[in-house]
Amino acid sequence: MVLTATEDEAYPDKQIDTELCVSFCFRVTAKSLRLLTALCAVSVTLLALWHIRAEILHPVTGTNTNAVRQVIPVSFEGFNNETGTEDGTYLVPNIIHFLRFKKKEFSFVDAVCVLSAFKNHRPDIILFHTDVDSFVGPYWEKVKNTPGIVYEFRKVVLPDTIFGQKFSKTFHVWHASDVTRIRILMEYGGIFLDNDIYVVQNLNKFRKFEMALGWDDNQCIGTQVLIANKNARFLRLWLESYRQYYPDEWYYNAGCKPTEEVLYKRPELVHRVKLLFGVQMLVSNLYKKMWKEWRQQYTIHLLIRHRSYLDKEHLQKWRYFNETNIKDYPMTFGEMAREVYGIS
Repeated sequence: MVLTATEDEAYPDKQIDTELCVSFCFRVTAKSLRLLTALCAVSVTLLALWHIRAEILHPVTGTNTNAVRQVIPVSFEGFNNETGTEDGTYLVPNIIHFLRFKKKEFSFVDAVCVLSAFKNHRPDIILFHTDVDSFVGPYWEKVKNTPGIVYEFRKVVLPDTIFGQKFSKTFHVWHASDVTRIRILMEYGGIFLDNDIYVVQNLNKFRKFEMALGWDDNQCIGTQVLIANKNARFLRLWLESYRQYYPDEWYYNAGCKPTEEVLYKRPELVHRVKLLFGVQMLVSNLYKKMWKEWRQQYTIHLLIRHRSYLDKEHLQKWRYFNETNIKDYPMTFGEMAREVYGIS
C-alpha cells in the first residue's frame, strides 16, 4: 500500500513558516493599525491647529507698524491687561463699529463723529451695523464721499428678547443696542463707538490689550467706547450677566451690574481707562465754554441727546447744529466739529 503524505506532513517546515508568517502579519497589522490611528490623531490635531491658526491670524494693514499680523489667542487666561502685549502686537483688529437701529437719516453730528473716527484714528474699515438698507441725506453723502474712507454695511435685526426675557417697552432700542454691541464685538472684535463719540486721538495704543474701556473712579463702566478682542473674557461674562435682566432700569444691566458682579471681583479682565475716554459728564466743557484741554482726551462722549435739558440756555440759538451755524459757535464743540468737517 502506498501511503501518500499530506502536504503539511511532507513539508513540515512549510507549516512552521506559514504559522510564523501569519503571526508576523498579525503583529505587523496590529502595529500598523496603532500607527495609523496615531497618524490620524496627529493629522486631526494638526488640521485643527491649522484651522485655528488660519482663523486667528489675519493680515493687518493701515497704521499697524508694530506687527505684520494681529494675534487672537484662543485663551487669555493669565494675560496682563495692565501692560498689554510685551512687544506691542495688536490683539484688536483695526475695525470701527457703529450701530444704528431705525435710523436712515444722518445728522450733522453723526457725520462729525464718523469723520472724527476716520480722520483721527484711521481704521482699516468702518462697519455700520443697521436694520435699514442705506443711509440718506446730505451729511451721509459727505461721509461716504470722503476720500480714502472704507465702509461696509452689516445687517442686524433689533432683538426682542435676551435669554428668553422680553426687552423693556420703554427702553427697547437702547437695551437691545446694549446687548447687540456685545455680540458684535464677540463676532468681530474691534472698536465699538456710540454714534455720538468724537475720536480725538489715534486709539492704536489700546489695541494691544485684551479689552479696554472707560471706567472712572467710583463709577460704573462706560459702554460708549469699547475696544476688544473677540475672545475677550469680559465680553462673555458681560453677556451672561443679562440672564438676570432688569427691564425698568435704564443703565443697570449695561453698566452697573457687570461692574459690580464681574469687574469688582476680577478687574484684571480689562484695561481700565480713567477719564481719557471722556465717558464722564462733559456737557459744560463742550457746550458752555472753551475747554482748552479737550485735545488731551482720546475720545469724548458728546451727550448730544441730553443737551435738551442740560444746555437749555443755548437751545434757542443752537437747538440743532449744522454746517452753517457751527461756523460761529464759540464753545468747544464748535472747534471740534469744524476741524474734522473741514469748515474754516
